[in-house]
Amino acid sequence: MFRHLLVPLDGSKTAELVLPVARYFCETAGAAVTLLHAIEKRARPTVHKEPHLTNVEDARRYLEEIGRSAFAPGTRIDYHVHDPGVGDVAGSITNHANEMRVDLIVLCTHGRGDLSRLLFGTIAQQVLATASQPVLLVPHGFEQAGKPFVCRKILVPVDVGGRHESGVDLALEVASACKAEAHLLAAVPTLDTLSTERAAAAQVLPASTKMLLEIERDKAVDELALRVEAAGRLGLKVEAEVVRGRAVTMIVEAAARLHPDLIVMATHGRKGLDALMSGSVGSAISKASPVCLLIAPITPSPA
Repeated sequence: MFRHLLVPLDGSKTAELVLPVARYFCETAGAAVTLLHAIEKRARPTVHKEPHLTNVEDARRYLEEIGRSAFAPGTRIDYHVHDPGVGDVAGSITNHANEMRVDLIVLCTHGRGDLSRLLFGTIAQQVLATASQPVLLVPHGFEQAGKPFVCRKILVPVDVGGRHESGVDLALEVASACKAEAHLLAAVPTLDTLSTERAAAAQVLPASTKMLLEIERDKAVDELALRVEAAGRLGLKVEAEVVRGRAVTMIVEAAARLHPDLIVMATHGRKGLDALMSGSVGSAISKASPVCLLIAPITPSPA
């Protein structure tokens, strides 16, 4: 599964919400972890109402204390404080992820950023938009009440016929490593929940559109059945469900009903106005769901 995690920290308790999750994946996968703090140019005195780490010595001591207290003995931990100061924290995170060849970035969805905050437009969203590695987003307000994080059930939204194979593959790999159950969920729209582009055609040809949606539903049932069968041959416990309605709504409702520990999906990583106009499913779920969200980037197809 994962061999090297990157955990950016800014010194706040909010950012530290990721630590139980990072510890779990380090222990489960036997992975190393790098704790990163990027010194910011013209940093504000506080971050999330706590003193901001603005010098190398303080940041290094802080990271080392986190390493001792938050991770199991024997975990391979590196500490990196980036100085001189950077203006683009998200860019610094993705650059370090590439240079260090990490295969998972773990961070909280609530962070300070100077760019427009459309949707949740924070550092987490900016990293998601540019990272070439999977990104594990721990939602702001995620609380374990002192209990260690454990992954026993994974919700996997499936875009039937789309380019989201990387999300399903990653989910099954995580399920295998964690000995977790995977629940595949395909959402097929109804006439009144079609996207803007398809809704225009439905108004002109409602009967034909309804028939096409039924075909789409049948295709989803068949495809998920094949996936469940293939996963079963690998010894994985996987079940599947096809629901009708708007994708984001159906996924959030399924999360409330199934109580998964993790949602795994693929996304194009849109941000800001692009996410708002396109209705990016990953962005909307990251904002609405109280569940940790593991996102695999979709690699653009060659021309």
